[in-house]
Amino acid sequence: MPAGKLTRGAKPGQWNLSARVSLLPGDLVRLGVEDEPGHRVIKITRAVPKGGRLTLTFADGPRPESGMPAFLIDRRERGLMEKIGPLESALAKIPEREAKPVEFSPVLPKPRKAGRVEPLAISVWRHPDMRKEKGTFGVWVSTKRAHNLPLQRAATVWWWLPPVIWPDEESEFVSLVAAIVSRGGKRFVLGAPWQTGLFPKGGKGVDFWAGPFCNIANPLALGELARLGFAGAFVTPELSGEDLLALPALSPLPLGVVYKGAWPLGLSRVLSGEVKTCMPVISPKEEGLWAVKYDRTYWLYANWEMDLYKHRDALEKAGYLVFADLREPMPKEVTKRERTSHFNWEVGLL
Repeated sequence: MPAGKLTRGAKPGQWNLSARVSLLPGDLVRLGVEDEPGHRVIKITRAVPKGGRLTLTFADGPRPESGMPAFLIDRRERGLMEKIGPLESALAKIPEREAKPVEFSPVLPKPRKAGRVEPLAISVWRHPDMRKEKGTFGVWVSTKRAHNLPLQRAATVWWWLPPVIWPDEESEFVSLVAAIVSRGGKRFVLGAPWQTGLFPKGGKGVDFWAGPFCNIANPLALGELARLGFAGAFVTPELSGEDLLALPALSPLPLGVVYKGAWPLGLSRVLSGEVKTCMPVISPKEEGLWAVKYDRTYWLYANWEMDLYKHRDALEKAGYLVFADLREPMPKEVTKRERTSHFNWEVGLL
Protein backbone atom coordinates (compact mmCIF):
# COMPACT_ATOMS: atom_id res chain seq x y z
CA MET A 1 0.00 0.00 0.00
CA PRO A 2 1.46 3.41 -0.93
CA ALA A 3 2.38 4.97 2.42
CA GLY A 4 4.14 8.21 1.61
CA LYS A 5 7.25 9.78 0.14
CA LEU A 6 10.78 10.57 1.33
CA THR A 7 12.30 14.04 1.35
CA ARG A 8 15.66 15.25 2.62
CA GLY A 9 15.79 16.32 6.27
CA ALA A 10 17.27 19.43 7.85
CA LYS A 11 20.51 17.64 8.85
CA PRO A 12 22.92 15.53 6.78
CA GLY A 13 21.87 11.87 6.77
CA GLN A 14 18.31 12.71 7.84
CA TRP A 15 15.21 11.99 5.81
CA ASN A 16 11.56 12.79 6.35
CA LEU A 17 8.79 10.32 5.57
CA SER A 18 5.57 12.20 4.84
CA ALA A 19 2.82 9.69 5.64
CA ARG A 20 -0.21 9.52 3.36
CA VAL A 21 -1.75 6.86 5.63
CA SER A 22 -1.63 6.32 9.38
CA LEU A 23 1.33 4.18 10.46
CA LEU A 24 1.33 2.02 13.58
CA PRO A 25 4.20 0.74 15.75
CA GLY A 26 5.46 -2.53 14.29
CA ASP A 27 4.48 -1.71 10.69
CA LEU A 28 7.01 -2.73 8.06
CA VAL A 29 7.57 -0.11 5.38
CA ARG A 30 9.58 -0.60 2.21
CA LEU A 31 11.41 2.50 1.00
CA GLY A 32 11.75 2.53 -2.76
CA VAL A 33 11.18 -0.14 -5.36
CA GLU A 34 13.00 -3.43 -4.98
CA ASP A 35 16.46 -3.42 -6.59
CA GLU A 36 16.43 0.37 -6.67
CA PRO A 37 19.54 1.99 -5.13
CA GLY A 38 18.82 2.91 -1.52
CA HIS A 39 15.97 0.40 -1.26
CA ARG A 40 15.42 -0.94 2.26
CA VAL A 41 12.75 -2.10 4.71
CA ILE A 42 12.25 -0.26 8.00
CA LYS A 43 10.17 -1.01 11.08
CA ILE A 44 7.97 1.78 12.40
CA THR A 45 8.63 2.38 16.11
CA ARG A 46 5.98 4.97 16.90
CA ALA A 47 2.55 5.94 15.66
CA VAL A 48 2.48 8.42 12.78
CA PRO A 49 -0.88 9.98 11.88
CA LYS A 50 -2.03 10.44 8.32
CA GLY A 51 -0.36 13.59 7.03
CA GLY A 52 2.28 13.38 9.76
CA ARG A 53 6.04 13.22 9.37
CA LEU A 54 8.58 10.65 10.57
CA THR A 55 12.27 11.59 10.70
CA LEU A 56 14.67 8.81 9.73
CA THR A 57 18.46 8.56 9.97
CA PHE A 58 20.50 6.11 7.92
CA ALA A 59 24.06 5.62 9.11
CA ASP A 60 24.98 2.73 6.83
CA GLY A 61 24.26 1.37 3.39
CA PRO A 62 23.26 3.23 0.24
CA ARG A 63 21.30 6.35 0.98
CA PRO A 64 17.84 6.77 -0.51
CA GLU A 65 16.96 9.37 -3.09
CA SER A 66 14.70 12.33 -2.42
CA GLY A 67 11.19 11.63 -3.69
CA MET A 68 11.52 7.87 -3.19
CA PRO A 69 8.08 6.26 -2.57
CA ALA A 70 7.33 4.31 0.61
CA PHE A 71 5.05 1.27 0.77
CA LEU A 72 3.33 -0.37 3.75
CA ILE A 73 4.07 -4.09 3.30
CA ASP A 74 3.09 -5.65 6.64
CA ARG A 75 0.97 -4.71 9.63
CA ARG A 76 0.50 -6.63 12.87
CA GLU A 77 -2.50 -4.93 14.43
CA ARG A 78 -3.05 -5.59 18.11
CA GLY A 79 -6.56 -6.93 17.59
CA LEU A 80 -5.32 -9.37 14.97
CA MET A 81 -2.48 -10.59 17.17
CA GLU A 82 -4.93 -11.14 20.03
CA LYS A 83 -6.95 -13.39 17.72
CA ILE A 84 -3.89 -15.24 16.41
CA GLY A 85 -2.39 -15.87 19.87
CA PRO A 86 -4.94 -18.47 21.06
CA LEU A 87 -4.78 -20.21 17.68
CA GLU A 88 -1.00 -20.54 17.94
CA SER A 89 -1.36 -21.94 21.48
CA ALA A 90 -3.89 -24.52 20.28
CA LEU A 91 -1.66 -25.45 17.35
CA ALA A 92 1.33 -25.98 19.66
CA LYS A 93 -0.62 -28.66 21.58
CA ILE A 94 -1.17 -30.77 18.47
CA PRO A 95 1.59 -33.38 18.15
CA GLU A 96 3.58 -33.26 14.94
CA ARG A 97 3.15 -36.06 12.46
CA GLU A 98 5.90 -37.58 10.42
CA ALA A 99 5.53 -36.73 6.78
CA LYS A 100 5.26 -39.85 4.64
CA PRO A 101 5.20 -40.19 0.87
CA VAL A 102 1.75 -40.45 -0.66
CA GLU A 103 1.06 -43.60 -2.59
CA PHE A 104 -1.64 -43.00 -5.14
CA SER A 105 -2.50 -44.75 -8.37
CA PRO A 106 -5.03 -42.73 -10.32
CA VAL A 107 -7.95 -44.61 -11.80
CA LEU A 108 -9.27 -42.91 -14.91
CA PRO A 109 -13.06 -42.70 -15.26
CA LYS A 110 -14.79 -44.82 -17.84
CA PRO A 111 -15.20 -42.81 -21.06
CA ARG A 112 -18.73 -42.15 -22.23
CA LYS A 113 -20.04 -44.00 -25.26
CA ALA A 114 -20.03 -41.50 -28.07
CA GLY A 115 -23.23 -41.53 -30.10
CA ARG A 116 -24.03 -39.72 -33.29
CA VAL A 117 -24.92 -36.22 -32.11
CA GLU A 118 -24.87 -33.16 -34.34
CA PRO A 119 -22.42 -30.59 -32.87
CA LEU A 120 -24.00 -27.37 -31.64
CA ALA A 121 -22.53 -23.88 -32.12
CA ILE A 122 -23.79 -21.15 -29.81
CA SER A 123 -23.05 -17.47 -29.47
CA VAL A 124 -22.88 -16.24 -25.88
CA TRP A 125 -24.17 -12.68 -25.54
CA ARG A 126 -24.32 -9.94 -22.94
CA HIS A 127 -27.32 -8.36 -24.68
CA PRO A 128 -28.84 -10.69 -27.30
CA ASP A 129 -30.78 -9.19 -30.19
CA MET A 130 -33.95 -11.22 -30.00
CA ARG A 131 -34.94 -10.17 -33.52
CA LYS A 132 -31.87 -11.90 -34.97
CA GLU A 133 -31.34 -14.85 -32.61
CA LYS A 134 -33.80 -17.47 -33.78
CA GLY A 135 -32.01 -20.64 -32.68
CA THR A 136 -30.17 -21.75 -29.56
CA PHE A 137 -27.84 -19.22 -27.96
CA GLY A 138 -26.19 -18.38 -24.66
CA VAL A 139 -26.60 -15.40 -22.33
CA TRP A 140 -24.49 -14.19 -19.40
CA VAL A 141 -26.61 -13.97 -16.25
CA SER A 142 -26.38 -10.48 -14.74
CA THR A 143 -28.31 -9.12 -11.78
CA LYS A 144 -27.84 -5.54 -13.02
CA ARG A 145 -29.38 -6.37 -16.39
CA ALA A 146 -32.04 -8.80 -15.26
CA HIS A 147 -34.74 -6.85 -17.10
CA ASN A 148 -32.97 -7.56 -20.42
CA LEU A 149 -32.71 -11.33 -19.98
CA PRO A 150 -34.72 -13.35 -22.55
CA LEU A 151 -36.90 -15.12 -19.97
CA GLN A 152 -39.56 -15.77 -22.59
CA ARG A 153 -37.14 -18.27 -24.17
CA ALA A 154 -35.65 -19.53 -20.91
CA ALA A 155 -36.04 -23.21 -21.83
CA THR A 156 -33.80 -23.03 -24.91
CA VAL A 157 -31.14 -20.59 -23.69
CA TRP A 158 -27.77 -21.69 -22.31
CA TRP A 159 -27.49 -19.55 -19.15
CA TRP A 160 -23.88 -18.63 -18.32
CA LEU A 161 -23.00 -17.66 -14.75
CA PRO A 162 -19.93 -15.44 -14.23
CA PRO A 163 -16.71 -17.04 -12.95
CA VAL A 164 -16.79 -14.78 -9.86
CA ILE A 165 -19.81 -14.13 -7.64
CA TRP A 166 -18.91 -12.11 -4.54
CA PRO A 167 -20.47 -12.93 -1.15
CA ASP A 168 -22.46 -9.69 -1.05
CA GLU A 169 -24.19 -10.48 -4.35
CA GLU A 170 -24.93 -14.18 -3.81
CA SER A 171 -28.49 -13.53 -2.61
CA GLU A 172 -29.21 -11.51 -5.77
CA PHE A 173 -28.02 -14.38 -7.96
CA VAL A 174 -30.06 -16.88 -5.93
CA SER A 175 -33.23 -14.86 -6.62
CA LEU A 176 -32.40 -14.41 -10.31
CA VAL A 177 -31.54 -18.08 -10.84
CA ALA A 178 -34.82 -19.08 -9.17
CA ALA A 179 -36.70 -16.76 -11.56
CA ILE A 180 -34.97 -18.29 -14.59
CA VAL A 181 -35.72 -21.83 -13.41
CA SER A 182 -39.35 -20.94 -12.72
CA ARG A 183 -39.67 -19.77 -16.34
CA GLY A 184 -38.34 -23.10 -17.64
CA GLY A 185 -34.60 -22.50 -17.71
CA LYS A 186 -32.79 -25.82 -17.50
CA ARG A 187 -29.27 -25.58 -18.89
CA PHE A 188 -26.73 -23.58 -16.90
CA VAL A 189 -23.02 -23.13 -17.55
CA LEU A 190 -21.38 -22.53 -14.16
CA GLY A 191 -18.36 -20.33 -13.57
CA ALA A 192 -17.29 -22.52 -10.62
CA PRO A 193 -18.58 -25.90 -9.32
CA TRP A 194 -19.77 -24.41 -6.00
CA GLN A 195 -22.40 -22.40 -7.88
CA THR A 196 -24.69 -25.43 -7.82
CA GLY A 197 -25.52 -24.17 -4.32
CA LEU A 198 -27.28 -21.13 -5.82
CA PHE A 199 -30.08 -23.30 -7.18
CA PRO A 200 -33.32 -24.28 -5.45
CA LYS A 201 -33.45 -27.92 -4.30
CA GLY A 202 -29.86 -28.41 -5.39
CA GLY A 203 -30.73 -27.88 -9.02
CA LYS A 204 -33.12 -30.81 -9.39
CA GLY A 205 -34.33 -30.97 -12.99
CA VAL A 206 -31.52 -28.67 -14.15
CA ASP A 207 -28.53 -29.58 -16.33
CA PHE A 208 -25.24 -28.20 -15.05
CA TRP A 209 -22.29 -27.72 -17.38
CA ALA A 210 -18.91 -26.71 -15.98
CA GLY A 211 -17.86 -23.52 -17.72
CA PRO A 212 -14.45 -22.82 -19.27
CA PHE A 213 -13.36 -20.83 -16.20
CA CYS A 214 -13.55 -24.01 -14.10
CA ASN A 215 -10.23 -24.84 -15.82
CA ILE A 216 -11.14 -28.44 -16.57
CA ALA A 217 -8.13 -30.01 -18.27
CA ASN A 218 -8.00 -33.76 -17.57
CA PRO A 219 -10.23 -36.85 -17.30
CA LEU A 220 -9.85 -37.09 -13.49
CA ALA A 221 -11.43 -33.65 -13.07
CA LEU A 222 -14.15 -34.64 -15.51
CA GLY A 223 -14.77 -37.80 -13.52
CA GLU A 224 -15.26 -35.74 -10.36
CA LEU A 225 -17.74 -33.50 -12.16
CA ALA A 226 -19.64 -36.55 -13.32
CA ARG A 227 -19.75 -37.80 -9.72
CA LEU A 228 -21.22 -34.44 -8.68
CA GLY A 229 -23.99 -34.78 -11.24
CA PHE A 230 -22.78 -32.44 -13.99
CA ALA A 231 -24.22 -33.06 -17.44
CA GLY A 232 -21.20 -31.78 -19.37
CA ALA A 233 -18.19 -29.49 -19.32
CA PHE A 234 -16.50 -26.79 -21.36
CA VAL A 235 -12.79 -27.52 -21.13
CA THR A 236 -10.24 -24.75 -20.78
CA PRO A 237 -9.18 -23.45 -24.21
CA GLU A 238 -5.67 -22.89 -22.84
CA LEU A 239 -4.63 -26.51 -23.42
CA SER A 240 -2.33 -27.42 -26.27
CA GLY A 241 -3.94 -28.61 -29.48
CA GLU A 242 -2.70 -32.13 -28.83
CA ASP A 243 -4.27 -32.21 -25.36
CA LEU A 244 -7.55 -30.68 -26.54
CA LEU A 245 -7.92 -33.28 -29.27
CA ALA A 246 -7.10 -36.18 -26.94
CA LEU A 247 -9.50 -35.29 -24.11
CA PRO A 248 -12.95 -36.26 -25.55
CA ALA A 249 -11.91 -39.90 -25.99
CA LEU A 250 -11.10 -40.07 -22.26
CA SER A 251 -14.06 -38.09 -20.94
CA PRO A 252 -17.07 -39.52 -19.08
CA LEU A 253 -19.02 -36.35 -19.96
CA PRO A 254 -20.02 -34.56 -23.17
CA LEU A 255 -17.58 -31.74 -23.85
CA GLY A 256 -17.74 -28.22 -25.19
CA VAL A 257 -15.03 -25.67 -25.97
CA VAL A 258 -14.76 -21.91 -26.45
CA TYR A 259 -13.40 -21.68 -29.97
CA LYS A 260 -13.93 -17.99 -30.76
CA GLY A 261 -14.50 -14.60 -29.21
CA ALA A 262 -13.29 -12.34 -26.44
CA TRP A 263 -11.39 -14.11 -23.68
CA PRO A 264 -10.72 -11.97 -20.57
CA LEU A 265 -7.15 -11.38 -19.47
CA GLY A 266 -8.34 -11.10 -15.88
CA LEU A 267 -11.14 -10.22 -13.48
CA SER A 268 -11.00 -7.93 -10.46
CA ARG A 269 -13.15 -6.51 -7.67
CA VAL A 270 -11.28 -3.19 -7.87
CA LEU A 271 -9.87 -1.02 -10.63
CA SER A 272 -7.14 1.60 -10.58
CA GLY A 273 -8.47 5.14 -10.50
CA GLU A 274 -6.27 5.85 -13.53
CA VAL A 275 -8.18 3.34 -15.67
CA LYS A 276 -11.56 4.33 -17.06
CA THR A 277 -14.01 1.62 -18.09
CA CYS A 278 -14.61 1.12 -21.81
CA MET A 279 -11.59 3.28 -22.63
CA PRO A 280 -8.35 1.93 -24.13
CA VAL A 281 -5.18 1.47 -22.09
CA ILE A 282 -2.13 1.17 -24.35
CA SER A 283 1.08 -0.58 -23.27
CA PRO A 284 4.61 0.49 -24.30
CA LYS A 285 4.40 -2.33 -26.85
CA GLU A 286 1.30 -0.71 -28.35
CA GLU A 287 -0.94 -3.52 -27.06
CA GLY A 288 -4.44 -2.44 -26.11
CA LEU A 289 -6.42 -3.30 -23.00
CA TRP A 290 -9.87 -2.20 -21.87
CA ALA A 291 -12.05 -2.82 -18.82
CA VAL A 292 -15.79 -3.17 -18.37
CA LYS A 293 -17.84 -3.70 -15.21
CA TYR A 294 -20.57 -6.33 -14.93
CA ASP A 295 -22.37 -6.49 -11.60
CA ARG A 296 -19.53 -6.07 -9.05
CA THR A 297 -16.69 -7.43 -11.17
CA TYR A 298 -14.36 -5.70 -13.63
CA TRP A 299 -13.53 -7.74 -16.73
CA LEU A 300 -10.26 -6.90 -18.51
CA TYR A 301 -9.99 -7.61 -22.23
CA ALA A 302 -7.33 -7.29 -24.90
CA ASN A 303 -8.31 -5.54 -28.12
CA TRP A 304 -7.99 -8.76 -30.09
CA GLU A 305 -9.91 -12.03 -29.88
CA MET A 306 -9.08 -15.69 -29.62
CA ASP A 307 -9.81 -17.82 -32.65
CA LEU A 308 -9.57 -21.58 -33.01
CA TYR A 309 -12.08 -21.65 -35.84
CA LYS A 310 -9.70 -23.21 -38.35
CA HIS A 311 -9.37 -26.19 -35.99
CA ARG A 312 -13.11 -26.72 -35.60
CA ASP A 313 -13.26 -29.71 -37.97
CA ALA A 314 -10.49 -31.43 -36.01
CA LEU A 315 -12.25 -30.63 -32.71
CA GLU A 316 -15.53 -32.05 -34.07
CA LYS A 317 -13.83 -35.27 -35.17
CA ALA A 318 -12.22 -35.54 -31.74
CA GLY A 319 -15.68 -35.53 -30.16
CA TYR A 320 -16.53 -31.99 -29.03
CA LEU A 321 -20.27 -31.40 -29.10
CA VAL A 322 -20.71 -27.71 -28.22
CA PHE A 323 -18.75 -24.78 -29.66
CA ALA A 324 -19.09 -21.42 -27.91
CA ASP A 325 -18.37 -18.00 -29.38
CA LEU A 326 -18.05 -15.35 -26.63
CA ARG A 327 -19.56 -12.20 -28.17
CA GLU A 328 -18.27 -9.33 -26.07
CA PRO A 329 -19.37 -5.86 -27.26
CA MET A 330 -16.25 -3.78 -27.86
CA PRO A 331 -16.47 -0.06 -26.98
CA LYS A 332 -16.37 2.31 -29.94
CA GLU A 333 -13.36 4.06 -28.37
CA VAL A 334 -11.33 0.83 -28.59
CA THR A 335 -9.69 -0.07 -31.90
CA LYS A 336 -9.93 -3.78 -32.65
CA ARG A 337 -6.74 -5.39 -33.91
CA GLU A 338 -6.87 -7.85 -36.78
CA ARG A 339 -4.52 -10.29 -35.05
CA THR A 340 -6.02 -13.20 -33.12
CA SER A 341 -4.81 -15.53 -30.38
CA HIS A 342 -4.53 -19.29 -30.78
CA PHE A 343 -3.62 -19.70 -27.12
CA ASN A 344 -1.33 -22.72 -26.74
CA TRP A 345 -2.57 -24.73 -29.72
CA GLU A 346 0.87 -24.90 -31.34
CA VAL A 347 3.22 -24.37 -28.42
CA GLY A 348 1.61 -26.32 -25.57
CA LEU A 349 1.51 -25.32 -21.90
CA LEU A 350 5.15 -26.12 -21.13
